[in-house]
Amino acid sequence: MEITRACLKHHSRCLRAPRCGIFGPNLLNAARCAAFSWPKSPTKRNAHPAEGMFQTCSGTNRPVTGRDLKLIAAAAMLIDHIGLVLLKDSGLYWPCRAVGRMSFPLYCFLLAEGFMYTRDRKKYGKLLLIFALLSEIPFDLAVFGKVWYAGSQNVYVTLFLGVCMMAALERMNGNEWERLAAVGVFCAAAEAVRCDYGAVGMILIGGFYYGHCRREPAGWAVAGTTALLLSQYYLGSGLLGLLLIHFYSGERGRIRYKYAWYGLYPLHLLILYGMVTVHR
Repeated sequence: MEITRACLKHHSRCLRAPRCGIFGPNLLNAARCAAFSWPKSPTKRNAHPAEGMFQTCSGTNRPVTGRDLKLIAAAAMLIDHIGLVLLKDSGLYWPCRAVGRMSFPLYCFLLAEGFMYTRDRKKYGKLLLIFALLSEIPFDLAVFGKVWYAGSQNVYVTLFLGVCMMAALERMNGNEWERLAAVGVFCAAAEAVRCDYGAVGMILIGGFYYGHCRREPAGWAVAGTTALLLSQYYLGSGLLGLLLIHFYSGERGRIRYKYAWYGLYPLHLLILYGMVTVHR
């Protein structure tokens, strides 16, 4: 009996929090054990981004949160479109477009992450489709100066097709050749509707889906190569988006006004078109 009590007392001492604070040696050992045991446990499909896989990344030295990625992507998009709409004949056109090349890779990465962790994927796709319809006239006015231009569709159409593609890939139980064929079908669809970035956009989204969602290194190689090709005339500045993703901590960050992030795209295009109209 005495031996049993002694063992229990020793065991309870090991479980107590260390006196030196939250960064004591016992906690570090527990963290190491959790890091090695985590891959064996399944991640919940509808988990919040702060749960499951991402909570193992918190506390690392990676300083970038999901909110930071959204802010940087939005700022780069604004700079890109200012150059495209307002500074076409200016010496600032090329620098603005170069900065803007890292925006689309960031949005594609956030799209893949949103697809992986959203609680309702159908609602996610419907939301993108609604904003695709709302953004078409502002996009045509700002970029082409027309209320309707059938030769090009806004980027929300690309993102909507990307979500449809990821949903199709997830449901397929066939071999990789069948999945590649499915990606090819969506690339053809993107080219047929003439959405922004077209087939290249589908390949970039597919790369992030395979690299980030399915944990396949080849997906990251595809995403990096595609981002480089998209910015080949701008010194490969699209790779800056991949660099920021590398420093992503996995933490969501405090994100408020969800629909304002979606509405930023059509709203800023309308403002830019208004500025062009005033200056004429």
